[in-house]
Amino acid sequence: MPNVAGNALNITESGYVVFDGVDTFHGRTFQAGTGISLSNASGVSGNTTISATGAQNDYHVARYIVSAAGSADGANYTSIALAYAAAVATGQPQTVFIQPGTYTENITLSANVNLAAFDCDALTPNVTLLGKLTSSFAGTCSISGVRLKTNSDFCLAVTGSSATVLNIKNCTINANNNVAISMTSNSGGSKIYIQDGRGNIDTTGISYFTHSGAGSLRFDGGIYENDGLTVTAATCSGVGSVGIRNCYFNCPITFTSTSNCTYDICEYHGAMIFNSTGTSSLVVNSLMEAGSASSISIGAGASLIVSHAAIQSANTNAITGSGELKYAFLSFIGSSSTVNTSTQTALATLI
Repeated sequence: MPNVAGNALNITESGYVVFDGVDTFHGRTFQAGTGISLSNASGVSGNTTISATGAQNDYHVARYIVSAAGSADGANYTSIALAYAAAVATGQPQTVFIQPGTYTENITLSANVNLAAFDCDALTPNVTLLGKLTSSFAGTCSISGVRLKTNSDFCLAVTGSSATVLNIKNCTINANNNVAISMTSNSGGSKIYIQDGRGNIDTTGISYFTHSGAGSLRFDGGIYENDGLTVTAATCSGVGSVGIRNCYFNCPITFTSTSNCTYDICEYHGAMIFNSTGTSSLVVNSLMEAGSASSISIGAGASLIVSHAAIQSANTNAITGSGELKYAFLSFIGSSSTVNTSTQTALATLI
């Protein structure tokens, strides 16, 4: 066969293939390869039609795409659980992409297999996972763009003894009918990072989280509301820690055992009850508002640093308790400015 690079290809009326007038394949026929069909390929008249027989779907976003409508929406799975199991089975890092819809499912998460939707879908919300995500793996997993909504159980639980790191990015946490988050892992390396999110508590008698483990729970950026007007406190009762930074957070929190906390650049609504003997807790650059309750209560044996903070309370005692308040640069808003803790220590250095 001659070198035909750059030459023009013509199919003649007799079915011959000619490159620049040279009859190259006289008497030959076309053969259809995989995914190709040919009609009238060997006849001496008419047209030869080349058609693709393979799937026409073009999955740009991810290999695993979920929609309740399946292929009608260009998806290859109709449930998150099925797509997630297939992704895990590869043994490789994967991401499952979720199209708009409400998915009533409980899923056990694995390291390096992520769940994602477009960020705007979590806020609208267009993508809702109504159920429970359980994590007990060693490693890291991320979730973004999804509304996590309780279905008479936690919507997010980290359990076991492995160092589980769970990143929740641009998601909505909806405590609809149950406490939203459970952290019971006894590994100090376990972490839940909730970044740039939103949240709401829909009813009374529940809260955002219960943390009895050894790891850390972090809210970093976001708005966490309380339309249900619950006064039930979230709890941190183990040896772990809770951090709230650059957030609006509306839910009381109680700290016990040797747990620790960090409030930094927060607008915090609800009573903070600090009955922990942990030694690394502070409130800094924040507004602490509790209505008719004391804004901060420090229990016996507990010591809390509060610096560069605004305290708002209508209670007789804005800050109270049998423990120690270490303070610097406090301002008081509202009807009370009384500090009634057993020990009050002015800080000699700035925090």
